[in-house]
Amino acid sequence: MDRCWAYTLAYNEGDFVAYWVRHYAAFCERVTVFVDADTDDSTASQATALRADVRWHRTAGLDDEAFVAFAREHYPEARGRAAWVVWVDADEILYHPQLPSRLDALRAQGVTRPVVQGYQMVSARPPSGASPIWRQIRRGLPAPEYSKTCVFDPALDVVWTPGKHAATVTGDDVRDDGADPLKLLHYRYLGAAWLAQRNARNYARMPEAQKAKRHGAETYPGYAGVYSPAWYAEQTANAEEVVP
Repeated sequence: MDRCWAYTLAYNEGDFVAYWVRHYAAFCERVTVFVDADTDDSTASQATALRADVRWHRTAGLDDEAFVAFAREHYPEARGRAAWVVWVDADEILYHPQLPSRLDALRAQGVTRPVVQGYQMVSARPPSGASPIWRQIRRGLPAPEYSKTCVFDPALDVVWTPGKHAATVTGDDVRDDGADPLKLLHYRYLGAAWLAQRNARNYARMPEAQKAKRHGAETYPGYAGVYSPAWYAEQTANAEEVVP
């Protein structure tokens, strides 16, 4: 049985998806990138060059409800074939200083859904070069909503809520004590210009029905709450070293 299979769904991620593929390929036997209707072919070309499993999946836009249904439909293919599955966004990195051995130890202990601590990583600029993103950008802010079900035994039945920040889990759901947690690093704020571009892109791709439900509200023009540009500008000074 393989140790781990990793999945993401990506759209026009350019060079950024290369950080994702290289990171997960270091400990996962299968790394799958579902390419969501790239307009510039950047995601597919980068992922293919790094020998990821590239599959096309065209959506009707940024629809959180459709996305969680899609994720739930596909991860069961790993049942009986991999000990773990990871399903995260292309800007999310699962981290532990000894990640492969930690996953093996959790498996040996009978854990099926590890405790994960989430962080919003912050930087004045995006990464560059081939060095892992977690080596280049190490500081972040605790983000409880990212302490989510993103790595688990595929034998479990996981039903996420839109956004995938909460889930109902059935099956042999065994947690660890959290004393040595995995970390989920969300690389959202990579400078004010980066954040503005990502927010505008995501908002433009969101169907009106999703906007009516306030899904992804932090991307809306004029939004001023948590994870807004103003919030990041104020909170960045409080960032802690997440990766030693």
